[in-house]
Amino acid sequence: MTIGERIALLRKQAGLSQEKLASLIGVSRQAIGKWESNLSLPGIDNLQELAAVLHVSCDELITGASPIGPNNDGNGQIALESVKKLIEQGELANRQSARRRFLFSLLPALLACVLALGCLAVSCFSFSQIQALEDRLSSLDAAIAVLQNPVYLGTDSGGTANQSSLINDFDRRYTPLPGGDSVQLRVSVLPKNLEEGQSARFSLIADGQNLTVPASLQGGEFWAELEIPLTNEFNSFRVSFLLDRPDGGTEQELLFTEAEFITQYTLRLVLEPDDFSALPQSDGSWIAGGRMALTVECSENRYPVAGMLALVIDGKTVQTEPMDERIFDSFLDEGEDTAPEQAPAVAGFTSYHRFELRRYKASSAGAITVRATITDNLGKEHTAEWTAG
Repeated sequence: MTIGERIALLRKQAGLSQEKLASLIGVSRQAIGKWESNLSLPGIDNLQELAAVLHVSCDELITGASPIGPNNDGNGQIALESVKKLIEQGELANRQSARRRFLFSLLPALLACVLALGCLAVSCFSFSQIQALEDRLSSLDAAIAVLQNPVYLGTDSGGTANQSSLINDFDRRYTPLPGGDSVQLRVSVLPKNLEEGQSARFSLIADGQNLTVPASLQGGEFWAELEIPLTNEFNSFRVSFLLDRPDGGTEQELLFTEAEFITQYTLRLVLEPDDFSALPQSDGSWIAGGRMALTVECSENRYPVAGMLALVIDGKTVQTEPMDERIFDSFLDEGEDTAPEQAPAVAGFTSYHRFELRRYKASSAGAITVRATITDNLGKEHTAEWTAG
């Protein structure tokens, strides 16, 4: 069982919805959904809060079993085996900003584990066992080094990269906007050094598009909100932080990049005949009917809640087939507050719908169409059509 599956199981055993759990630990519902779907991992601070709310230890949350020994002394530290397992699971997840924050927060706990294990090895292990332990720790350090992703630091004029960084930390949060045609990005940055009178901006660059917005300063952090259209131009983009110095110069740091962004917020519909047919008759009429297959591929943030199929001839609807509401039950996990939960990160289904064979007057085969209409959780309609001609 992965850590995501374990979080989902413990949450349901505690009678909590994703939204309720998110409010208890101070993150978004989307973050809970990503953790449970193994698209990202919670940081050390979130792990500790999750463990407290779900009434388990950090070790049990990561590995499924709470180890007994000198490393499990109740002080909130995480055993080395748990750390290694969390890193292994992290290699399978979508490592972006959560990965960076996890790695930096992991180092103090790792050092504490090394010291504790070193003391234990001196008193209990033979020399060969100590050497083997050191080899394993070296491998763990190498894995951490591989996972680390240094940020880019440059200037407006395209200067060379630098190992230093302008910021201590940053955070981002996406919120689908009503209508489902765009997504709001809220990004915040905690700069390392902030001088009086300094200002900052955020830049989003995508396929020749450059959205730059001024940042607001609050509590020592710069933040801003950007609206990202769900169009092909913004399928891939990068977001940078620009800090204006008092001397008139500007420093820039790349915060993160997104690829295949709009696939997280779209539905894909494929409508095909199973045994549907449209046959011309000698009197000029058509006999049409049979079974159609509708395949719906969902995304992380967009899932269906209702649907309808219609047989349309010469622009007139002659038969309708409402989709069974039970098809959508797997996408709705009602919590105690009756708020619908987020859909699975990657999911889909194929349903079959039969239209009765009937005789119709039609101008041509191309005038005989089957249309599927799906309404998603944001109220947006998606359609797919099949034409006999």
